[in-house]
Amino acid sequence: MGELGEWLLKTTITQFKKWQIEHSSPNTELLLTLTKKQFENTDFINNICNIINEIQLDPKKLIFEISEDINDSNIETLKMSFSRLHELNVKIGVGILVLGHISSRGITNLPVSYLKVDHKLIKDIDTHEESKHILARIVALAHHLKIGILTEGVEKEQQKEVLETLGCYIMQGKIFSNNTKIIS
Repeated sequence: MGELGEWLLKTTITQFKKWQIEHSSPNTELLLTLTKKQFENTDFINNICNIINEIQLDPKKLIFEISEDINDSNIETLKMSFSRLHELNVKIGVGILVLGHISSRGITNLPVSYLKVDHKLIKDIDTHEESKHILARIVALAHHLKIGILTEGVEKEQQKEVLETLGCYIMQGKIFSNNTKIIS
């Protein structure tokens, strides 16, 4: 992972735990986007375990999302990393657009907690039926596989209503919170 990466991960998780305590928000979760290379590095998993234990963070509050294409050639390595994190109760997210080069069997063999729907797929969901139908199929697949759905880029109440109607209840976007400054 490297010293800088390890420091950044530890600092982020430490700050997150501090915010949970200060703001009495124990149900808040931290989502960190990682590269395929980080997931493939066995030292990365060990570092995650050590940091969680050292900081004493509830691992159920951590979500790691892979940010790059997954393909069948690296599926076994990812499966080992995902499984180890899953055993710790850490959640794993995969962007729906990341799954382009993986077989359906590969998807079902990964212990994935949720599929993340990119903001591009929901941009016009409240005004175009085609977009709504595409997302409805994605949601149906995820529900069939018992995988959660997280949608990003929700900016309008109408989008939120359509997503809830389709069965998407975990959302991110400006409708919920604008960016905030962090002051040390």
